[in-house]
Amino acid sequence: MSRERALGIAGGGLVVLALTLAAGLFFKDLLPLPQPRRYLGGDFAILFYTAFRYVAEEVGAGQLPHWTPYVGVGYPLLADIQTAVFYPPIRLLTLVTGPPSYLALELYAIAHYVLAGLGMLALGRQAGLPLLAASLGAVALMFSGFFWGHVAHLGIIQAAAWLPWLLAAHARALVTRSPAWRIAAGGLLALVVLGGHPQVAFYAGVALGLSSLTVLQSRWRGADWWTRLRIPATTGVVVLLGLALAAPQLLPTLRVARSAARWTPSTDFLAIDTLPLEQLLTLLVPFAYFATDRFLSADEFVLYVGTGTLLLAAAGVVLRRDVWSRYFALLAIVGLALALGP
Repeated sequence: MSRERALGIAGGGLVVLALTLAAGLFFKDLLPLPQPRRYLGGDFAILFYTAFRYVAEEVGAGQLPHWTPYVGVGYPLLADIQTAVFYPPIRLLTLVTGPPSYLALELYAIAHYVLAGLGMLALGRQAGLPLLAASLGAVALMFSGFFWGHVAHLGIIQAAAWLPWLLAAHARALVTRSPAWRIAAGGLLALVVLGGHPQVAFYAGVALGLSSLTVLQSRWRGADWWTRLRIPATTGVVVLLGLALAAPQLLPTLRVARSAARWTPSTDFLAIDTLPLEQLLTLLVPFAYFATDRFLSADEFVLYVGTGTLLLAAAGVVLRRDVWSRYFALLAIVGLALALGP
């Protein structure tokens, strides 16, 4: 092994350790040191702990939980994508631990923060950033308003943690002709879907489409038609493969979803928790309208970006002016448009 490669591996190991320690410090009140000082509540306790434990008991007994009699007058549990029955990490955890304890599931959630940070580090390196800059991006994602605001929503954390990994693998698939990267990207998209939050999967599809569009625009001039067709075709293969791998969960979910009220939502429903123009200040100061008539809900923390992160991102767009800066700028614009709502 060359000296440069050994140093690279050592540096990567130190970054992994640093991100793990950062997550541990951030969630130190949850850790048994010697006893936790608080616990995750809300949906984490009401939905995810109870559902994941029940599913683990059923799977451990050798049967899929198609139906449970313990919700209402009966409930199609397997069809509820939030129960993440086919999500590989939770199945691996329960294979080792059996039905998880509350603490084990909290530690499992924290591990997804580290996973998201490492993915952002990989994406930053894929974009050509030096290790320090990519590490700053990893920390910014791990402790962003979105991840902090959804700490009790394990399905969102599970799905979103794989997004930077997916974008990095998809970028490699676009610039190489290696089938391995297409397979890897398809598998990562399946993990996003199986994580259990359809909205995150939708955003992943938007991000993949914008990535393909940005690369296609950068290579349009001077490229032959085969090269131009290969870029969107690669994205199509990744999406189809990801959906095919997630089919065991998607098929029962889609069958039941058609009878749900959210299958044909009204415009008023879609406008719930959107970001009105006058609330844009909460991107920088989440408590800007607290205790006033303009304060909407604690969900505003989900959109909190912070001044430092926004300034660094703006500087990157202005100073780099490459395909990656254009892509992230386009992603930010489309994301803001989606947040503003109908």
